[in-house]
Amino acid sequence: MKYTHVYLDAGHGGISPVNKEYTTAPSKQFHFKTDVMHHQGWFYEGVKNREYINRIYQILSDRGNVVPIIVNHDWIDTPLHNRVQLVNYMHNTLQMKGIYFSEHSNAAPGNARGFSVWTSKGETTSDKLADLMIKYYKKSFNTSGIRIREDKADGDSDYEANFYVLRKTDMPAVLSENLFFDNLEDAKLLMDTDYKEKYCEMVAEWLEASIELLNR
Repeated sequence: MKYTHVYLDAGHGGISPVNKEYTTAPSKQFHFKTDVMHHQGWFYEGVKNREYINRIYQILSDRGNVVPIIVNHDWIDTPLHNRVQLVNYMHNTLQMKGIYFSEHSNAAPGNARGFSVWTSKGETTSDKLADLMIKYYKKSFNTSGIRIREDKADGDSDYEANFYVLRKTDMPAVLSENLFFDNLEDAKLLMDTDYKEKYCEMVAEWLEASIELLNR
């Protein structure tokens, strides 16, 4: 059974159409006094994640080389076990073999910046896909001054953690921390149309290459 599907997941919640409020507040947001961002200086990570995932979905759909499926709700912060249960059911029971990709941005005290890729702990197939994503990101952004964060402790480039969506999915799973949303320069990049388009094109190409790699 060949891998044909890409499961796209935008981390956290979006803006409720009912009360127009950010559903993940007060976490996963940051206020900048001098810039517009999403709303009156507020940067909402979940809103950004959806903007990027929706664009990646559109690019993959237009290219037609893999089958993209968005597993997050339009705005509700769906519990992680529900997302994992859904993708595992499609991957296993329906035999819609695929890769799981979760879009995020990081946050940290101080002035941290940069892009990183995460997988579950231990040596898995996901490590190969994460290494490939770092290569694609470097090819697209290595000359732009963006810091590319790597953890070479175990010989590859990804960071490893027991994130639920990485640990419980029954398929190769990769999570990106696409810059730091609480850093002004990184946040400006995330809001920049050119960065968004270049990044989403990169992710789409990486996902297609990952499916090809798994099917060899």
